Amino acid sequence: MSRKHTNLVGLVVLIALSAGAQTASPATPAIDFSDDPCGSPLVESQLWYSVDGRVVSVEDGSTVLIASTKNHSRVRVHLVGVSVEQNGALANEAKARVSKLTLNKSVGVLVNTDWLYQKKKPADVTGVVQLKEGAGTDVGLFLVATGLARAKEPRSYTMSRYTFCKYREAESKAKSDKLGTWQ
Repeated sequence: MSRKHTNLVGLVVLIALSAGAQTASPATPAIDFSDDPCGSPLVESQLWYSVDGRVVSVEDGSTVLIASTKNHSRVRVHLVGVSVEQNGALANEAKARVSKLTLNKSVGVLVNTDWLYQKKKPADVTGVVQLKEGAGTDVGLFLVATGLARAKEPRSYTMSRYTFCKYREAESKAKSDKLGTWQ
């Protein structure tokens, strides 16, 4: 058999093998998000980078200070997608709840991947703060769900559309349950 025919037979075998692999059932079942009104979180999951650290102080209901795990630098984190009152009883309660939830705990702050490529990392970032323990509680979502914050349209590329959709759902439920700011 000529070299040309050998290569052709090899190519046909590769195509047949790959077609068989595509029709084989996956080892683990796919997660179905067809009933989720916000779509699939997997679509946008690669667009974010997690800055890991420990919360060392809480400035207000929407701002925490973390000590970065990598270099122990301090980073001020503004919660994206939320609007918390700055004065009054709800502002004080939001700060107290965020303190109780996050102070001295490990968190991951989801930021846009552009943050990775900045030579000098900014001291202030805007991101989604999630606890590392347990189920990874989203602090902003917690505030919105308890009526201590309103969902606020984020600037482009600061939060996934899926996550903000979940914030809007939580706000709608807090409104209907007349929680916090919705009383």
